Amino acid sequence: MAIKLPKLISKILPFDTGVQILILSVVVAIVIAFVYRSFHAKEGFGVMYDTQTRYTDSQRPLFNEKMNKEVPYNTGLETDMSRFRDAVNNVDSGINRVTTNNLDMYFEKDPLPGIVAAELVCSNAAEPSQLPARGNSMVGCGWWYQDDDNKTSIGARGTSVGPIDIDLDKKQPGGQWIWDLNLAQKREDAKRCRKVKSCGLADLVPGKCGFCLSTSIGVPLDVYGRPKYPKDERLDCTEPPVTKPGNCPRPAPLAPVVNADGTVTIPPVPRQVCDPIGGKLSIDCLVTLALGAGCQEEGAVMSILRGDTLGYYKGRTDTNFRFKKAIEMIKLDAKINSSGAYFGDGSCDRDEVLSFYTKIVAAVKSGQTTRSREAAGFLVNGTDFDPCDYDPQQNGPFELYCQQRVAREKGCQPDGSAFPTLNNKGTYDGMTWSKINDYFTGLRNSMASNEQNEQIDANKKCIGVTIAPVAADCGDTNGCEVLWYTWEYEWDFPEKDTSTATFWGREIKPVLPDFNTGGNDFNPYGMYDRMAMRVRTRLTNKTTSQGRIWVMTDDGVAVKANNKMVLRTWWDQGPTAYQTNPFQLIENKAMPLDMYFYENYGGATFVPRLQIDNGAYQPVPAQMLTMRVPSGFPIARWDFYMGSLKDRNNVLGSNTYGSVPFGVVDGKKCALFTDQNYIQITNPICVSAFKSITMMIYIRSNPPNHGEWPRLWEMNNYGFNGGWCQDSLFGCMSPNNSMGLGFYSKQWCWAGPDMWTGGGTSNPGRWIHVAWVLDQDYGGMTTYIDGVSMSRRTDYWLSYNLQQGRKTFNTFYIFNSSERFNKDVAVAWFHMFDYVMDKDDIQMDRGLGFIDSSVYPEDVGTGWKSSFKTK
Repeated sequence: MAIKLPKLISKILPFDTGVQILILSVVVAIVIAFVYRSFHAKEGFGVMYDTQTRYTDSQRPLFNEKMNKEVPYNTGLETDMSRFRDAVNNVDSGINRVTTNNLDMYFEKDPLPGIVAAELVCSNAAEPSQLPARGNSMVGCGWWYQDDDNKTSIGARGTSVGPIDIDLDKKQPGGQWIWDLNLAQKREDAKRCRKVKSCGLADLVPGKCGFCLSTSIGVPLDVYGRPKYPKDERLDCTEPPVTKPGNCPRPAPLAPVVNADGTVTIPPVPRQVCDPIGGKLSIDCLVTLALGAGCQEEGAVMSILRGDTLGYYKGRTDTNFRFKKAIEMIKLDAKINSSGAYFGDGSCDRDEVLSFYTKIVAAVKSGQTTRSREAAGFLVNGTDFDPCDYDPQQNGPFELYCQQRVAREKGCQPDGSAFPTLNNKGTYDGMTWSKINDYFTGLRNSMASNEQNEQIDANKKCIGVTIAPVAADCGDTNGCEVLWYTWEYEWDFPEKDTSTATFWGREIKPVLPDFNTGGNDFNPYGMYDRMAMRVRTRLTNKTTSQGRIWVMTDDGVAVKANNKMVLRTWWDQGPTAYQTNPFQLIENKAMPLDMYFYENYGGATFVPRLQIDNGAYQPVPAQMLTMRVPSGFPIARWDFYMGSLKDRNNVLGSNTYGSVPFGVVDGKKCALFTDQNYIQITNPICVSAFKSITMMIYIRSNPPNHGEWPRLWEMNNYGFNGGWCQDSLFGCMSPNNSMGLGFYSKQWCWAGPDMWTGGGTSNPGRWIHVAWVLDQDYGGMTTYIDGVSMSRRTDYWLSYNLQQGRKTFNTFYIFNSSERFNKDVAVAWFHMFDYVMDKDDIQMDRGLGFIDSSVYPEDVGTGWKSSFKTK
């Protein structure tokens, strides 16, 4: 049975049936092969494991959701492979077994070989005559003609219908597609010669154009100086075109004039506009030549020739600087030399100045660099030219004007110490242009910083304003501090300084404690008769003398003068009087005085008196007592940056569990809390002992397997045996790396934290100052980050849970909790205050302001610098 194919195929393929079937089979095979190749091509972002076509299958799941990176798009022929490698994980690890992935294998520089090169051949031609001949090809170079004298025509690849680039009319609006290259060349020749508007400009385009006297227009010339298009009456000339202004007809002499009185006046001989006067070209000549060459009225050249009302040529103005830099730029990049004669002086040859004008007009389109084209455009057309538009990576030196402009644009002022001047210009010349911009941007941003040191320094450098730090009220300096503990039979308390008993708090008194009572009212808490106290003060006398202290006590008492034990009767006893050994007081020099007392049961007696040089025993005058540091200083402080893991005030004891090493993070010394190491305060502590806690921390990372709300500090009554929040008070970090800070106070475990600063407020990778501040009545709490209040809560239950300040917690951790969470945090300090801190107090702590070098010697090598000094 014969196979019959459709008549259409038979008409297209006039062969016998067997040959037709063979041809169709070959065509089908080619189509299948092309489709198969498209599905497995390496170009684009498809990977070798992906069987979906790269044109239809979304790459978002692969490069965004799985890798959690931004997808870099190939916007040119060569992809930025460095960005692409940064965005992709090791997806083809089975292929590459060396180091990084060879991602170049997925890209082709020219997906359509030859197309790009052919397009460049067309676009690089300066005029149609330079385009390659097309022969019989239906595709080749055509001409996108711009009739506007201020626009440049270009070559483009296309067909007789139009350019292949369908957006060319948007890129070059107002153009016309000309497929006939001879016609295109004729149009360009006519356009070029239109600039020859007078015989005096006959040499404006040497060898290309001349001036036709009969038609008063410029006409294109052939190589022999004759009209190039004699068959076009619009471009023909009935006489030889003039090519040199010297061959132009001279104006006819004017006839003599006979006045009424018979006097004969001979008019001056008419002159050409560019005939020199006194050896100089007139302004009118320069204007004529500049306009003839193509300069526009809006350009700097014409503005100067018209009177320079904008101050381009004279005066120390921004416009003058732009003009000078434009002249420098065309000389440097376009090799066009300039002279003041071209801008009004006229002490030059006509051909010389015309050549200058012609060259800068040509440089608008043909300058070798963008900046030279912009400079020429500014001179010719008045278009934008930024003399400070340096490449971001360019190295100095830079113009002082440009350095100063950057500083001004960023908001800095000449009074600022960092404002560029001749004296400090070299500092900025040593930077790249982008670094200078970044520096002044950083100064401006730092002026609004919450970091007081940074803010003060930036204001001085940027605007020249000296901001005095607003020092917080550091409290009293006169009197003494009395530390109260529960008496727990610490027979060595006077020797070891730091008690391990329950700490109730600190009392500030203008004079030494003085009581003799049978009740509990000798201590400010009025609850217990078994109490111990430590009195710390400094004793000062106006003259050098010998002193002794007499004291009546019930029960134990001990006295240290100048850190030396001068009395110790540390046992239970009825009311008994004692005298200390004598001690030396030096004129106007403060001597440390420490007194210890405990009451075991029943009545309490502590009556101290002072004797000077064998005189009478008298109560110690208030004016002789001063404290070591002001009362506003931390009551307890762990200054880890100083290389110590102990309370610097010896108020609370502490032990370290696991290794807590010291390190340097971001140039600053600190303690490193990692994994499950922590510090435990050995004293049970009453809530009345503190009102504020501050920390300077650096969250290096948020490791997995941490607790639900990892604690920066925690007080509880069950140690590691209770629930995650049972009977506890703590400051915490958030889970899941959202990095905020919270506060929790609960009797039982339910609900979330009482307060939460919000995600992103304490992100890893920077030093953060945190403060938790209880209200005076314990009914509220405010959390600060970097000195800014981030959250606040008032709640009756908070005061209730804390028993109005009388609640005691048996366990106190720094960076630990009942959950034993992992962490990776650096800590510079942990401070406790016994008063409600305000924002100035917090800024003071943030600036490491609670420092007195006579009491707390500082190590200059820690990287930390105090913002304030109390002395």
